[in-house]
Amino acid sequence: MISKEKLYWGDHPIHRFFDPDTGSGFSVAPDRGACLTELQFRGISVLDGYRNAGELEALHWGKSALLAPFPNRLKDGRYKIGEEEYQFPINDEARGNALHGFALDKPFEIFEEREDWIGLVYSYNGSLPYFPFPFSFRVSYALLSATEFELSMELKNTGSRPMPAGMGWHPYFQLGVPVNSLHLKLPDVERIEIDERMIPTGVRTPFTAFQSLEKIDQTPFDTGFHLLDSGKHSEVVLQFENLRLHYWQESQFPYLQVFIPPARQSIALEPMTCNIDAFNNGDGLRMLEPGEVLLGAAGIGFTPF
Repeated sequence: MISKEKLYWGDHPIHRFFDPDTGSGFSVAPDRGACLTELQFRGISVLDGYRNAGELEALHWGKSALLAPFPNRLKDGRYKIGEEEYQFPINDEARGNALHGFALDKPFEIFEEREDWIGLVYSYNGSLPYFPFPFSFRVSYALLSATEFELSMELKNTGSRPMPAGMGWHPYFQLGVPVNSLHLKLPDVERIEIDERMIPTGVRTPFTAFQSLEKIDQTPFDTGFHLLDSGKHSEVVLQFENLRLHYWQESQFPYLQVFIPPARQSIALEPMTCNIDAFNNGDGLRMLEPGEVLLGAAGIGFTPF
């Protein structure tokens, strides 16, 4: 039976859902962007998350961050809607871009909580001059079984005019060994070619590596992909010896960023509803009418075999 408890890392409440009989569960930090801090299946941690208050406050690498109103990068932090131009703060200083929107450190409120499920919402009033479009951003986390976990997201235009919209998630996964030891399988994808500032050039190329399970070894990844699968789910597989993690994202997320940090201890699999710099290139961008909603879901399955 799943038990719920409320812990504190410094001043930050952590809501933990854990089944001691199966060793499976998850933890969430509502006041730090509703960040997922822990995910375990049968006693094995599969998430490279934050471990204490200092790490949670720093949000280094954006671990498990929820990304809105856009994921990934926005060139120069600038975009136009009609004749109006807006300037986001530059937080990707090395490349002069805006990165990952602004929801990742905002306080979310719990709107519902059940034994194995929690729903949280961030309500934005449109007060920032670089994004004067009010919205609500909802996320729910659910432990479906001892080996299955699901995330659902909803971005809703709560304003009175059309709103540019994109969203994503930024989790890092691990299986207890360096990434070089893992085997990886990707779905059918094409690679999004980028320039030196990691902004798309407009070119997409076939990507045939890792179409079956292949050892990652020294392969570098900070790569955006467009998913070509036409089914409801696209799946990525990570495997080490007798442990296999199945990550999936629904078709509402037609883009995937794969990233391995320099330490190569975990791998980020990041679902995105739109392309890098979508506010400018329009790839996958949604213009939500007042009251309209953008949805997305992703999940993880775990198979010890």
